[in-house]
Amino acid sequence: MNIKRIQLSRTICFFAGILVPIYADMLFIHDFDSSTVSAIMDTIMAGAAGYTALKVGKWLDTKLNDKAFEEANYFLTSLIDARTKAFEISRSIQQIYDHAGSKDRNHIDNKYNRLRMSTKELLTNYEIHITQLNSKLSLIRVWGLEVKPDKKENLDEIIKNSIVFLEKSEELLETLHDVNGMARKRGYEFKFISYNTLFAVTQILPEMWFTSWKGLFQIAKKNPTSNE
Repeated sequence: MNIKRIQLSRTICFFAGILVPIYADMLFIHDFDSSTVSAIMDTIMAGAAGYTALKVGKWLDTKLNDKAFEEANYFLTSLIDARTKAFEISRSIQQIYDHAGSKDRNHIDNKYNRLRMSTKELLTNYEIHITQLNSKLSLIRVWGLEVKPDKKENLDEIIKNSIVFLEKSEELLETLHDVNGMARKRGYEFKFISYNTLFAVTQILPEMWFTSWKGLFQIAKKNPTSNE
């Protein structure tokens, strides 16, 4: 039976149909008094309460689904934002190197200090963003969605690469902090190739995920042990 199609008027008629034989028998035995009226009203109210509970339950399910889809789309947007933030970090680090080059650095290089501070802020912001990304993923599970099984490994790898990129960016920033110009240049060039490869990985996201939440998520199964 499709509960959505049950109308209140039909529900009332249904319960009235049940009441007729029940209370017809009662009236043959007892008089029609206030107790009989009370019993009839109690039955009607119980039926109405049951109907209301069904409708409210369906309404709650709809709202939960809406919230789940909203959170899923928000997660996808945040995933794209992470890619943008990684690009900003890489560009900022490159700007420091382009400015400092192989020159010995003094402590009153104001441009270097500004660039370094800006990069550290980007790194802090990126770390917070990745942490929130993981939190959003957990929240999506609470709202009844889950990552599709064939996408889970890929998504885990993307988040893992983002964390490693953060760590390597911090290491590269410290390398650029070396006062000795030649030591800084050698350290940077030694680490840059692997770092640049890691950065490129953060920029590769399956575009099919971002056409709809359905590209990455599915409705969570209520019974995880089910083979369905």
